[in-house]
Amino acid sequence: MILLATKDGESWCVTNEGGKTGSRKELEAQGLKVISANKYDKFAKAILNTSHDDKNYSVVVGFPLEIIPLTNPADAKVGEYFDVKILLNGQPYTGPVWATYDGFVKEYENTYAYYTEAENGEAHVKITSPGYWGIRAVQNGLPGVEGDYDALNLRSFLLFEVK
Repeated sequence: MILLATKDGESWCVTNEGGKTGSRKELEAQGLKVISANKYDKFAKAILNTSHDDKNYSVVVGFPLEIIPLTNPADAKVGEYFDVKILLNGQPYTGPVWATYDGFVKEYENTYAYYTEAENGEAHVKITSPGYWGIRAVQNGLPGVEGDYDALNLRSFLLFEVK
């Protein structure tokens, strides 16, 4: 089973009165001076209950930034690498990739168990613990929409279980 979630993100602007949500156009209409405007779109995919002979885990769903397992989650093992393909607008992504598992660090947000970089659309994450794992990729600074936001930032997350 593959569960999908998308969030057509909101714009976040730095203004003369600090950070505000809303587009450049909306905030300027309120009399604010907008210094910068960024939009954040988020995508998530959870793969559950895979079997060793299932191939559906590798389905490409078409997210603008998408993480696709090359390793079947049913075959993922502690001590081995979990391989993923990452696409940015259908093309191979090169950039940072973070991974972590449930319970790694509960005290702090945005703390990850593993960091690597994707090259030519592929990344390799060493599995160090059983449990629910998440892999995250980001792309910042894509072209914005005139008058609304200066840059588009994408966030993608893949969740799967290692037994």
